[in-house]
Amino acid sequence: MLFFLAARNLLDRPLTTSFLVAAIATGTGFQIPVAANLLGYRQECLKEAIVIGEGDVRIRSASARTIEEVSRVASEIARRPEVLAVTPVLTFAGAVGRKGKFHGVAVNGIDGGAARPPYRMVRGEQIRPGDAHGILVGSELAEILQVKPGDEIQLRVVLSLDSDLLGEDTTGRYSMVIRGITGGVFYGYKTVFVDRAFLATEAGMPNQATSIYVHTRSHNSAPATAAALRKSLPEAFVRSWTDDSAYLKSAIGAIEAISTVTTGMVIIAVAIPVLALLYISVLARRRDIALLMGIGFTRGEVFTVFLFQTLCVGFLGLGVGALLAYGLMGWFQVHPLFAWQGFVVRPIASLQSSLPPAAAVLGAALLAGVYPALRAARLDPAIILRSTD
Repeated sequence: MLFFLAARNLLDRPLTTSFLVAAIATGTGFQIPVAANLLGYRQECLKEAIVIGEGDVRIRSASARTIEEVSRVASEIARRPEVLAVTPVLTFAGAVGRKGKFHGVAVNGIDGGAARPPYRMVRGEQIRPGDAHGILVGSELAEILQVKPGDEIQLRVVLSLDSDLLGEDTTGRYSMVIRGITGGVFYGYKTVFVDRAFLATEAGMPNQATSIYVHTRSHNSAPATAAALRKSLPEAFVRSWTDDSAYLKSAIGAIEAISTVTTGMVIIAVAIPVLALLYISVLARRRDIALLMGIGFTRGEVFTVFLFQTLCVGFLGLGVGALLAYGLMGWFQVHPLFAWQGFVVRPIASLQSSLPPAAAVLGAALLAGVYPALRAARLDPAIILRSTD
């Protein structure tokens, strides 16, 4: 009976009901796409900086210029249950060029066929193990040099990390064939990659690396993994991505802050019109409320009727808002908010991006409906029925 009365109140005032539904639908239709785009941006940042970047935990030599016996160290790390992949990297300063025009770059030696290389393949193919003549070129360098897979390119590498030897000629000069073009906005678009075994042999540093990138099953477990590896590798400099990448940590924090701010704005934007419209509705129905009390309805039942009314428009508004939200997310899938070097921010439709905004909007509507419902329950039926209004 109480639910029937609430529905009847809404049907008797279709214009007010329409405004209530529109307010809740607008809040839902706005906040769900915002949350979905922020979630998409967060996941894209983590993918670019960690999954196809420098991993969850980064290990570098603290006392020496390279990590020695890197195969043994990598094998020991890989045996840890939380570790998915281990990628040793040997990095030297160098330059790449064509037709006498060179550009300074970091030259990275990686194992051919590595499970988690620190880049995304844009075109071409990976370097195979033992490929002493193949090179992968970052997409920005490829554009500057006007090269593509299959082209020949000149590589210069400063093969010594010892400053005492930099006065000598320690530069390696090679003609390489481009196997592929790499991307990755945090790392791979402006550097080059060659076979690590080839680079280590040329530098006289067999079984050595300058860095080890460790990929774990959960990004959130990286600090604990870094702490454990710090104990087992006291001679190394070990940091999780949360400590090593200030930009990424700040970006994730900014996403969470923006989500909190937009949620607060939507709550206010929904609560104020819902409160105003419901309060006006109560004032307009004072005589009806007094009649209900006169025939035996308690104050608690009157309160429940008007709270049910808020609940009805809340769920109806959520339904309309969800249709609007998923329509907008479909548009953002085709027209992403941000796209550069393969870094594309698209909304992620999931419970994580849908339920919290919907719950916040519905909660705001219900809270806004409490005061008008209390106002209705506190009316004095005797005074109202004696009046001439």
